[in-house]
Amino acid sequence: EKGDKTMEETQQDREQSCLINSLKEQMQSLDMRMEKLLQGQKAVIEEQKTAKEEQKTAKEEQKTSMGEQMKQIENMQKAILAILNKT
Repeated sequence: EKGDKTMEETQQDREQSCLINSLKEQMQSLDMRMEKLLQGQKAVIEEQKTAKEEQKTAKEEQKTSMGEQMKQIENMQKAILAILNKT
């Protein structure tokens, strides 16, 4: 009867079971590494977004500063013209 497994078949079953378990562990390890990579990638993207926002803010501040300087120059020009017109 084929109901009884031979020693060789039992050994093959054990080896196959070990192999399957090993593959499962490797898959879990790969999944974890992929997850870490994705998290790292997300962090990098967030940092890039933050850097872009900071850059945008710096540009806006620079524009504001330039605008204020232009106004000061215009006011000085007006004052000089006023003085020149008086003489």
